[in-house]
Amino acid sequence: MLFASPEPLPRLQFRDDLWPHRDGGIRTLADRNGKCVICGESPTVKAHLFPRALMLDIRGLSPQLVAGSRHRDGVKLHQNGEWDEKLLCSRHENMLGAGDTYGVDFCRRWREVGISWPGEKAISVANPEPDKLTHFAYGIVWRHVHCKGGRDLKLDLGSYSRKMLRDMENFGSYRLQLLVGRNPLTVQGQRADIGIAPYRDRMGDLNVWHFTISGLDFYFKTDRRPFPSSWLPYLANGNDPVVIVQTAERDLHQVPKLFPILGRMLRTTWEGGYPTDLH
Repeated sequence: MLFASPEPLPRLQFRDDLWPHRDGGIRTLADRNGKCVICGESPTVKAHLFPRALMLDIRGLSPQLVAGSRHRDGVKLHQNGEWDEKLLCSRHENMLGAGDTYGVDFCRRWREVGISWPGEKAISVANPEPDKLTHFAYGIVWRHVHCKGGRDLKLDLGSYSRKMLRDMENFGSYRLQLLVGRNPLTVQGQRADIGIAPYRDRMGDLNVWHFTISGLDFYFKTDRRPFPSSWLPYLANGNDPVVIVQTAERDLHQVPKLFPILGRMLRTTWEGGYPTDLH
């Protein structure tokens, strides 16, 4: 969990596990002895788990981001999110990040260009290159699962890991279905600008991987059973515009799923102190 501090309204970046930078440009060599988890080649590069640009958006004018986790007590301070310097070589970092520029742009513009449906139950957002949005979301999930923190937590995509990698290598025919919704969480009556790292979740009785960034929830179905046919018009895969479904707002302090994260943030110090704005 990470939020910008200090501010009266903290911009939270929750993380169930981890996250980190990569929005184009020259890749920084991070470890000449690191071996890419895909090809085994060296050196590896500094790979941000969430795009650095979106982490800086959450941080805003605050001096730092504050991270918390249900797996650790206290909080940790960051400038621009978490990364793994021993995850990927430059070639595979660029391959996984091929949708990042488009995804960052989508995350930044959806509030301004989205068209609300009657009753404000959904928002239509132009998505002229839907494969790039799906690739962007694939890359975020794959990095978080295969980074050191994900391996330490024994995160596992099973057979979907190889399928996702092949889809990204081919840059097309994305087999995992993606839904995008508006994140409903609020802090002090205002929308919480947070990030939650990918984690296994349920959508109805279906298995999904779920992460949150830039006010949006992304859900990948990792289940052989199909989504109901009535859901197909809402898929991000191949659709322009993409329909972002809105649900009722909820104060993050009242969401049971977040209690373990909030509780451990307030318990003891590890690299920075207590998140005082959460009391």
